[in-house]
Amino acid sequence: MKLCTCTKCGWVHMAVTREYAERESSKFRDWWEQQDEEVQGYYSKPEEGIFNLYKSCWCGSKSFRDYKQGDCPEGVTIGPVICELEEE
Repeated sequence: MKLCTCTKCGWVHMAVTREYAERESSKFRDWWEQQDEEVQGYYSKPEEGIFNLYKSCWCGSKSFRDYKQGDCPEGVTIGPVICELEEE
């Protein structure tokens, strides 16, 4: 798994491709639509914009750099973001 670091706030993310984000967003929408109202109530209604969750860091930045050892404390939760940095 490739990691990337936000250049604005320093938050670390799992770097995913645009295709991955689109595929996962579509799978979640399909799953959500098959659930009963009680289960749907636990989640926000997935609009087409759910894909936007992958488009930027939580601070709003879309600028990332390669992860460097020590950017992320052990045991923290990280989320995915579209970041297609060159592989080393």
